[in-house]
Amino acid sequence: MKYIALLRGINVGGKNPVPMADLRACLEAAGLKNVQTYIQSGNVIFESDAKDETKLTNQVEQAIEEAFGFPVVVALFSQAEFEHIATHTPKNWLKNPEWKYNYLFLKKPTSAQDALAALGDQKTEIEYVIAGKGVLYQAMSIKLFGRTTASKMIGTPIYKQMTIRNENTVQKLLALLKTDV
Repeated sequence: MKYIALLRGINVGGKNPVPMADLRACLEAAGLKNVQTYIQSGNVIFESDAKDETKLTNQVEQAIEEAFGFPVVVALFSQAEFEHIATHTPKNWLKNPEWKYNYLFLKKPTSAQDALAALGDQKTEIEYVIAGKGVLYQAMSIKLFGRTTASKMIGTPIYKQMTIRNENTVQKLLALLKTDV
């Protein structure tokens, strides 16, 4: 079965450096098959016979921590789950060129409803966040980001259980998932 692992907080501002070739080798040594990465932000597509996603997530996190010396939060999705997230975006998604659109992928078992509740009341004139399955779809004014509720979520416990990807990255990952390695 194909999976995608989205790593949180690697190769950001010189912190937690993880070369992608080393990451691929690490995960292959941990028993994953056909491991491929996309850009430096920690997007990993692989195959595994494992059915228990919690154990598989733990396997990936443990292999990375052992190889690189620091813990990494991993949001793991099956191919079907990721395809659903990428193709079931909110109704008005990508309509305003002055807004930024992100996917806030959640590490299981964090629910989108819990994450949305932690975010609090939104300022709908400059932002909206909609819960999906395993994701929050976030849209916000680029100019007024500092005033958004989303900006205040940074540093909270729930924020540490998510990793963010933009629309371009998600669509590229979707295309990669659909190709045979």
